[in-house]
Amino acid sequence: MREKGTKKLHIYEGWAWREQAPEDKPDWMAETITQANVSKEGIEYLDEL
Repeated sequence: MREKGTKKLHIYEGWAWREQAPEDKPDWMAETITQANVSKEGIEYLDEL
């Protein structure tokens, strides 16, 4: 993800998995839900364009 107005490029790793919804879920929620997580890996600097 590039930071607006700079030459910084932020690097992330993301992943997702499916699991059962909690027992106290609202009526509109599906039986299985997608959980996600993101981890920042670092910052890279772009060369002059």
